[in-house]
Amino acid sequence: MIFRTPHYNLVMVMEPMTKGSPGRRIRFQDGVYVTSSKEEIDFIKQSRSFGVTIFADEEQPKPKPKPEEQPNPKPKPKPKPKPKRSARLQEILDS
Repeated sequence: MIFRTPHYNLVMVMEPMTKGSPGRRIRFQDGVYVTSSKEEIDFIKQSRSFGVTIFADEEQPKPKPKPEEQPNPKPKPKPKPKPKRSARLQEILDS
């Protein structure tokens, strides 16, 4: 499931860090968090922020292509060279 928020780097603490445990956090990146964990989905939906600043989005986000993976735009066609004029035509045009 996808969750969105206007807070680009929102971090939610599921379990606080203790001496014997590193804790658990949900970290939104660029305002988006994707998970399939039932526990995380329930935690976010039970949050006071859900429906206020955090929203569920059923569609899968389209991954942004990396700059090196983006298709190159089509190169512009080279202009066609002007046809060469015959010597006789050039004489007529010059006179």
